[in-house]
Amino acid sequence: MGSKEDRNNSFSLKLAKIYEDDDITVAVAPNEHELETIILSIVREKGSIGFRELKSRFSGIVSEDKLRRTLSKLAQNNKIHIDKDGLLYLAEIDESEWA
Repeated sequence: MGSKEDRNNSFSLKLAKIYEDDDITVAVAPNEHELETIILSIVREKGSIGFRELKSRFSGIVSEDKLRRTLSKLAQNNKIHIDKDGLLYLAEIDESEWA
């Protein structure tokens, strides 16, 4: 597993940056549509992701409630599936392959 910085680099590139230097990056919090797009991109990139990891990636940027509401909306719109263990997959992936 890479460092926290390594895990967050690809994620932080998806947010509009206000300021960045060697020590800090200040980014604009995503709106609802951007958040959906970012989540789908992360799930697509990783294949699957747990809620805790996703929550950790959005820490300080998106509230847990907003993240849960967005995940619920994505699931209701059949864009993601959430398995019995809480892992998120893109809807076009056949979950039986992961069982």
